[in-house]
Amino acid sequence: MSLSSRPYLLRALYEWLVDNHLTIYVMLDAGHPQVKVPQQYVKQGQIVLNISPEAVRGLTLDDALSFSARFGGVPMQIYAPIEAVLAIYAPENPQWGYVFGHEPVIPSPEEAKTQEEASLSLLSNQEAEQVPSEAEQVDTKTASTEDANRPGRAHLKVIK
Repeated sequence: MSLSSRPYLLRALYEWLVDNHLTIYVMLDAGHPQVKVPQQYVKQGQIVLNISPEAVRGLTLDDALSFSARFGGVPMQIYAPIEAVLAIYAPENPQWGYVFGHEPVIPSPEEAKTQEEASLSLLSNQEAEQVPSEAEQVDTKTASTEDANRPGRAHLKVIK
């Protein structure tokens, strides 16, 4: 399991918007396979929903956004994993909100250890492939002289 900052940011912005008595809208990626929303309101793969306290019941903002609301008088349960939340804002002033981009995910300690072991294994394999044989080794004096004489390289001289 990875740790995401998105639920924390979403809750903080939600509370700030509530404290300022603003209407709260979220934009969801309706194309996400786990999103459950009324499809008749989806436009261009996205849906905008009012999640103000007056508009919804049982709102949770954790690993997923879920609540119940009425659409055309018909009650419906809404569900969207947190990664499907694209933005939260107040329509009174859309600058009072946040658009979520692609978020780097902080791996859990177990995932970090697994990734580190995989990286070390990959590095040791690459190093083994890159060790030149004696015939392939180049004289270091010749190589450094060639590098210094290449055009376009910066050359500094100390003057006292």
